[in-house]
Amino acid sequence: MTIKCFMFDVYGTLFNVRSIDEQINHFAPGHGEAVGALWRKKQVEHAFLRQLTETYKPFSEITEEALYYAAAAYEQTLTETEAASCLEAYKKLAVYPEVPPVLDRLKDFQLAVVSNGSRDMLEPLVQHSTVAPYVNHIISADDIQVYKPNEKPYIYALETLNVKPSEALFVSGNSWDILGAHTAGLKTAWVNRGNGPFEFAGFTPDDTMTELDGLLRWVW
Repeated sequence: MTIKCFMFDVYGTLFNVRSIDEQINHFAPGHGEAVGALWRKKQVEHAFLRQLTETYKPFSEITEEALYYAAAAYEQTLTETEAASCLEAYKKLAVYPEVPPVLDRLKDFQLAVVSNGSRDMLEPLVQHSTVAPYVNHIISADDIQVYKPNEKPYIYALETLNVKPSEALFVSGNSWDILGAHTAGLKTAWVNRGNGPFEFAGFTPDDTMTELDGLLRWVW
């Protein structure tokens, strides 16, 4: 069946979460890359644990908790001002360079972002970026208070966009996200920016690419 809608994850797919490392270096000189990597790792882990234990907390709060943990792990003490600065920078992450031209080529389709991010993070990030002219819908797991990779956020996105699973391609740079979308019946495209192996045995994404421009083969 013809693809009518492209659904995109946000962090690590359209936006580079590592673009914040320089900001972190301001309070943790020489540790920006390490703290940034741990921050992202714990952000994802904490969301998963909240989902598993059914103790939902908005992603913005999880992100703040993960930041303080990552800083402490490298023996850095954050002031409230420094933490606020880093959290604000998370709303201004850099877009991967190839993303806007690809979205421009796909602009005749429904284009939606489907993210674990809460709306107070997602809306300023998307709306003040170069992807804003192309994104038709911002769909947050916070709307239903269930985190990906549980199938419910993907199903919620399908219902919101009024498309069938076979009519949508879910695009993510996170392998766990690809697996979650697959369980919900969507076609999947893994953006393997690190050029590494897919970590889940017994399942292969419908498509794999190192940059987003690989999506163009779905329409041309």
